[in-house]
Amino acid sequence: MYRQTMRNIWFLLLALCCSAAGAQTLPSLGLKTDNQQLVEDAVKGGMVLVRQSFQLRQNSTGQLFGSHNNEEFGTDCSLAVLVNGGVLVTDRTAHPWAYDERVAKYLADYTPVPLRTYVSRLGVDGGYEEQPLGVDSVGGEAGSLAYILPTGAFGGAGFEPDTATTERKGWLVWVLTDKGYDLASGTNVDFVVQRYAVADGSVHDGMPLKALNTSKTLLGGVFVVPSYEGVGKVVFRLCGMAVRRGDAWLLAVPGAKVAAVDGMQQPDGSELTHAVGDKAAVGADGEAAAGAVSGSGGDASDSGRAAAGGHDSSSKKRKDKKKI
Repeated sequence: MYRQTMRNIWFLLLALCCSAAGAQTLPSLGLKTDNQQLVEDAVKGGMVLVRQSFQLRQNSTGQLFGSHNNEEFGTDCSLAVLVNGGVLVTDRTAHPWAYDERVAKYLADYTPVPLRTYVSRLGVDGGYEEQPLGVDSVGGEAGSLAYILPTGAFGGAGFEPDTATTERKGWLVWVLTDKGYDLASGTNVDFVVQRYAVADGSVHDGMPLKALNTSKTLLGGVFVVPSYEGVGKVVFRLCGMAVRRGDAWLLAVPGAKVAAVDGMQQPDGSELTHAVGDKAAVGADGEAAAGAVSGSGGDASDSGRAAAGGHDSSSKKRKDKKKI
């Protein structure tokens, strides 16, 4: 009887130990705390995916070309952040051709031009919707971390910038997706929320960030800090957007060295098209203005950038929104 009782006690202790060990592994399964879920829910609606396509314009004739009988030559998808009165976009949106290595061999005779901009708001059901953001107005050469495009999209609402110079304690909210996932055709993403702090006065444009250790593809993220503005009222202000540059992640800070543009819209007119089947559209190597159509490019590194130059404002403003 005594032996049976002791055996039952040992089994009970063993079960409790296993239960405790199992509980300790829960964070490694990706479960979020209540605070992390609160931050994610409050912030994710201020981020969007932007799908930007482009064409090549022949300098000698003004004709526009895609690739392989497609209207666009290439497409790139990247993260953007809504700020009050505009959208903070990366260089991948402003100059997508600079990240398509097929473009370089055509630059002597062709100039890249933006075609269409599609946007999908994170945390909101639905796919991409055509939404002109004024990408045409950026101009210049590729290279800046980010650009502010003044636009009334989404009612002009977005994050207020954080301008404090004291120690900043807040959260990095990362956006990631599965390896190999095609962002051009879908918008399935995950979020990871990390505590993050920066010493007094050290938040600056181009500040290195410690990237999330993950097997998934990082698309970017935001560094936000809470601002207590009254009883029961907390506002998350934007310190900056996480932008990939080569193998590093840097912070693009609104209102610092982020290149702002005038948001000029192009005059109304007919949509850009290219002459499919036109002999002039076939290059010397037999390609229809070259190469396979670009994919999402969402996880490509800057090592694949072509030394593409600036573009002109040949694409037209489109008033209508089209769901695809």
